[in-house]
Amino acid sequence: MVKHLASIGLFGALTTCALASFEMLLVADNGANTTPTRRIHRFDPDSGVYLGAFGNFSSDIQSIEIRQSRNEAYVTAGSTLYVFDYNTGALKKDFGGWVFTDVAFSQDDSTFYAVGGTSSIYKTTTAFMDAGSFSPAIWVNDASATMTSVAVTWGNKVMTGQTRSGQAAVYSYDATNPGTGTGVTGFNPGVVLGAAANIGGGGSLQALSYSGLGYAYRYGSSGFGSSFYYTSQIGTATAASAAHSGAYLVGIDAATPTQGLITRFANSGAEMQSFGGSVLRKPIAMASVLAPEPGTMIALGAGITALLRRRKRSLRRA
Repeated sequence: MVKHLASIGLFGALTTCALASFEMLLVADNGANTTPTRRIHRFDPDSGVYLGAFGNFSSDIQSIEIRQSRNEAYVTAGSTLYVFDYNTGALKKDFGGWVFTDVAFSQDDSTFYAVGGTSSIYKTTTAFMDAGSFSPAIWVNDASATMTSVAVTWGNKVMTGQTRSGQAAVYSYDATNPGTGTGVTGFNPGVVLGAAANIGGGGSLQALSYSGLGYAYRYGSSGFGSSFYYTSQIGTATAASAAHSGAYLVGIDAATPTQGLITRFANSGAEMQSFGGSVLRKPIAMASVLAPEPGTMIALGAGITALLRRRKRSLRRA
């Protein structure tokens, strides 16, 4: 009977994988601010199906970014940058001694950028990182700014969410000749910025909260604002991420502040489905895999198989 149930469960799980969308969301959640609950959760955003988690961090998570070309998730927590295989959840390497609030990769995957709540943008090449060396240097120091988020557009613009004279703003720095930056958007007093994200083939997204609503502002490849998304379901927006069509926003559920929520938007800005409330507690960052490789589905299927085997052993002992 147990074997039969396990087979049915596995078939259902693999069928879900087979029918899954060509997107996967990775959401960094600080949970109850304890090591067992600080995790990276995975979702199929089209169906809302939960695909398991990995991590367990001893310090609060600040950010997550992916390099899809290498199936890697880069997670900052405490003073460490962790590199995971997002298919299996295996830790590949880690770099200690750096406190970053947000990180990003250039869209040609050659350059790593980071900010850490100071006036500086840090930069290094991915070739050095892949070789095991991590010593990012200060690339821009803008004494007027406190930078907390970063993203990079195809137009070679490094977009930063920052605070100037107590007011939130987005500034753009040219990756070739950064100078002192160009102001793109200055927000009303009371706006609180979340994380930023690249948009493949486009520009960037900046999450923010204002007057009890969660927003995601979208900037075109030239670096200038073009459109935005907002929802009354999310009271505090912590991160935004790209979709094949539209965008995702994650944050604290306005109706139930003890849990998190993800909302999807169409390109038009229309609000689509919401999900994740049964899993998320304090989501802080998010990244999207826009076309999971076959290895992703195989790895997830292997994880489900292992879970079923453990459950089978537990039932036998019972």
